Amino acid sequence: RVNLVVLTSEGAVAATGFAPIKMTEKRRGRSLTATHFNWGDNKLTFSGSQAAYPLVPGAQDKASVPLQLAAIARGDPKQMRGDIDIFVGEDRDATMYRFKVVGREQIDTRLGRLETLHLSRPPQPGSYKSQLDIWLAPGHGWYPVRIRNTEASGAVTTQTVNNIVLNHSG
Repeated sequence: RVNLVVLTSEGAVAATGFAPIKMTEKRRGRSLTATHFNWGDNKLTFSGSQAAYPLVPGAQDKASVPLQLAAIARGDPKQMRGDIDIFVGEDRDATMYRFKVVGREQIDTRLGRLETLHLSRPPQPGSYKSQLDIWLAPGHGWYPVRIRNTEASGAVTTQTVNNIVLNHSG
């Protein structure tokens, strides 16, 4: 196996869901980049560019987006219809991800056949060129159980859950 990209995300949980503080991205053959969420100064900045944005409540990094979608669904499943917009900081810039609710689907996993809600972020001209599909499992805490990225070139990367372990403390 070869890691083509490694993402790390650090943050906290806030009233608006997940609140990233720092995301790093290391792509094979490229330098490590960092995205900084400075909630105190209300600024989103990047090590790989001079771009800066005001932070908006609910802003995410690309590693935390699937978990934020799960948090939105857990907060009120009625929010899972129409378009869901999330402001996302990436490695050098930020953009609005607009997810469309595709609908309920059953998918096969190592956990068996799961009932899911399929969300899709189609390519957006002038912004991101890939399609991002996420399947959330209502019967498993709305956790993302499949994530698929389809590049403009046709290259597809799919991650599917093998196991879900919940640790309850205190």
